Amino acid sequence: MTPALVTTLIALLIGFGAGLASFGALWISVRAYSQGNAARGLVLHLARAAVVVCGLVLAARSGAGPLLGALVGLLLARSVSMRLAGRAA
Repeated sequence: MTPALVTTLIALLIGFGAGLASFGALWISVRAYSQGNAARGLVLHLARAAVVVCGLVLAARSGAGPLLGALVGLLLARSVSMRLAGRAA
């Protein structure tokens, strides 16, 4: 395996992890908003946005391949989160 491919696969895993954390925090922040706890929801919303932005910026600094890998990881995490949310609803 070439170093570029390894870097892209690592970025995919990091994007997947960041995506799971982000969508998990989204679930919690929506519950906080719906229960009237706007401060907690806002903090979680800003934190999840910061995690995703930082992850994508770090991936972009490594090149196009890692950025694409991180984006694919985020999309995979979204798909998994949507399936889990469908079961929980």
